[in-house]
Amino acid sequence: MKRNKTTRRRAPSSLPTARAPRRWLRMLSRAKQQSWSLSQAWTQAWHLLWPARQRPYPTPLHAIYQQGQALAHRVGQDTPSDTQTTYHNRQHLCDVLLSLAFLLQDWRAHHRTSTTMPAWDAPHAACALLAALVHDWGHDGRPSSPHPELEEASAQRFAAACPSTNPPWPHLVPVVQHLVRQTHPPQATHIHQTYRQHCLDHQPIDVRLWLGVLLTEADIAVSLQPHLGPALTCALLHEQARWQKENNHPPSLVQANVQRLYQAFVCSTFISSPCARRLGWHQHPLHHHTHQI
Repeated sequence: MKRNKTTRRRAPSSLPTARAPRRWLRMLSRAKQQSWSLSQAWTQAWHLLWPARQRPYPTPLHAIYQQGQALAHRVGQDTPSDTQTTYHNRQHLCDVLLSLAFLLQDWRAHHRTSTTMPAWDAPHAACALLAALVHDWGHDGRPSSPHPELEEASAQRFAAACPSTNPPWPHLVPVVQHLVRQTHPPQATHIHQTYRQHCLDHQPIDVRLWLGVLLTEADIAVSLQPHLGPALTCALLHEQARWQKENNHPPSLVQANVQRLYQAFVCSTFISSPCARRLGWHQHPLHHHTHQI
């Protein structure tokens, strides 16, 4: 009598597991060590969600993927390398793209069992990747201002680069622009507070609000790592000081105590989504805005 062999079904490669935090850090490290271009980072981030074996992609996704490939090359040409600019460089955009892809993976895996996130929406998720790609397009290193001047300029550059009169872009361009504007620091704080209040009140979570939360978390994820954050804070300060010197602006920040400024940054940031918590981004010992919703 033959014994039936039992086979173990392998989980899809895109399914987040307990190893996701280590996978995320390993991918960021590989991107930095190998000096990935933005085109490489775009492709890797996309394939974390929609592997190449799933081609041909549905119509909206196919259009977004192709536009992302074209934009990655163009934004990469317009964005300085890490040897030219210390913080807002191609490495930062790669970090944000890949970090957001891991958050989106987690959303897709857990949305059916969560009351604090909307249903999975592939076109909107793809738009969020585009927003991550272009959110600092043209950033010149100046300090953030009360008005979202830099974010608005990035949003307008994106709109000008898209075939906005051809489907599906008339619908998608405003979505991407909206998400880019959410990365302005005061606006980011507002959307996290709004999201938390909606969760507490058991209100439905709008997909644009949700993606704004994920994008702003991805924007600061690397800086929240204790072994990377202080050096990035120092890099940001040097970049701002260089811009102020080149543009005859008086210095606005005291650069002597980087550690104190980094502590202030960590204490003022929000990690709100269950996706980011599963990736461990809330575990910085100084972080206070991570209570369970």
